[in-house]
Amino acid sequence: MREYKRPDLELYVRSLGPDVATEDREAVIERLQRLDGEDAIGSYRVRIYGSGLLPKSASARTGVGMKLSHRLFVLKQWAAVNDGDHRHFVVTRDREVGTGPRTHSYVFPQMVLLEYDSTRLQFGTPFEKANRRYTIEEHLDALDPGSRTVLPARQTAVGIEDPVRTGQRNVPVDQRSPSPQRP
Repeated sequence: MREYKRPDLELYVRSLGPDVATEDREAVIERLQRLDGEDAIGSYRVRIYGSGLLPKSASARTGVGMKLSHRLFVLKQWAAVNDGDHRHFVVTRDREVGTGPRTHSYVFPQMVLLEYDSTRLQFGTPFEKANRRYTIEEHLDALDPGSRTVLPARQTAVGIEDPVRTGQRNVPVDQRSPSPQRP
């Protein structure tokens, strides 16, 4: 992994309400605030993604639904490129909707933390590689300049361009402008 100084982070949570992983979520957000205050990270955003998504529903075709669908695609692609398991980012479940055919839905975990270098997704947690599960807490430890935590999977991760962050999410791949080469 190419070194960069201050990554941008996105924390996806199911809810900001009191009934959903309140203590864990608050601890992670407080940690992000501290890292931001110490200039250990470039920026962070907290985004609510709910508990899941029906990919063929009308809500999936809204702006928010399309952004979540694109984000899921990028997460799966990033996990595949890095020989990891995307099931900690999203679980696919088959389900019946009324009397119609079986369909699938995506179920999201309580939280997902994504690390970016500009428009490139560099690392995400929770993540599993080679029977080793990497947690959000370990990810934050690795970002903390005062910590000695090193995550081997983070050090060797291959970043991929995220079309949501580049603004090219609805442009066919063959018509996208090439990504600028970085030193």
